[in-house]
Amino acid sequence: MIQMNLHQIAAIVGGSLVGKEARIQGVTTDSRQDCQGKLFIALKGEQFDGHQFCQQAEQQGAAAMLVSQAVEVDVPQVICKDSLQALQALATAWVRQTDVKVVGITGSNGKTTVKNMLYSVLSQRFRCMATRGNYNNEIGVPLTLLSIAQQDEVAVIEMGAAQVGDIHLLAEMAGPDIALVTNVSQAHIGRFGSEAEIAQGKGEIYQALGADGLAVVNADSPYAEQWMASLSTPCLTFGEQEKADVRLIKQSQGYAIQLAQGETFVVQLPVLGHHNYLNACAVSAIASSMDMTAAEIAKGLADFEPEAGRLNSLKVSEQLQVIDDSYNANPASVKQPLKCCRNKPSPQC
Repeated sequence: MIQMNLHQIAAIVGGSLVGKEARIQGVTTDSRQDCQGKLFIALKGEQFDGHQFCQQAEQQGAAAMLVSQAVEVDVPQVICKDSLQALQALATAWVRQTDVKVVGITGSNGKTTVKNMLYSVLSQRFRCMATRGNYNNEIGVPLTLLSIAQQDEVAVIEMGAAQVGDIHLLAEMAGPDIALVTNVSQAHIGRFGSEAEIAQGKGEIYQALGADGLAVVNADSPYAEQWMASLSTPCLTFGEQEKADVRLIKQSQGYAIQLAQGETFVVQLPVLGHHNYLNACAVSAIASSMDMTAAEIAKGLADFEPEAGRLNSLKVSEQLQVIDDSYNANPASVKQPLKCCRNKPSPQC
């Protein structure tokens, strides 16, 4: 959680401090929540204006305001040109002040599931934090970065995109040490224009890697060679192809994953769907690159908690099983539960 004084914040965002110096303990953009000791950032959009809620945030205990116009409050305020850009600049500065290893995840499908799986695996050895819910856009990502604590060792950051350039913005903020594109499908194709443009947009996450970064690439994707050709960092591939560094292997009773080091383990997941085993393969690639063992990875995958409404299997009785996939999704995601229903529902479907 960010801890800074207001003069530092004003310098980072290019704003001016009005009022006394103060030290803030976290940030918020929601005046309805506990704001005690926090910096309330007044964002402005087409349908809302956070400046109207500054007094409510003050009543909720906010220590200061970050605004793009002066407001009538009795606490200090940092006035800047654009509060959203200021939020993003502050997040960039904060994550650079920590020693956290950032894992950036994007893709058309599976981002949230991979994030949850990876958090479950990495938490066995590291002090790990991860994006909450779907805080994966131009507001959610900086808020997530600002929630990183100095003691955190790994941050798993989910990034979403609706057009080319979105991932570039988010990845530049996060500065990932490890980057993953889960896959590419026609999600948000209306704004991207084509699947090729989607692949380009998702691939922007790899361009944000530093010289010591690691690109984790889906070897089964038709865009794998395109992404790898643009890399200036080491690469680790995953998938069902024999050439993949980390392989998903179909067995008579389920699936196994073979790590690049040669270790193989059987995968047990609390969710349905072949695609989720591919998600587990991506997670295994990242975790193994951080020296986690096959046993640790297997346990973390078996124990992970799926997001609500994402292919959760609910056994009602011996004769009735309900598959809850009620979370809103794109067409490629909707096809997965239908595939499970077409076959006998089981962890191997």
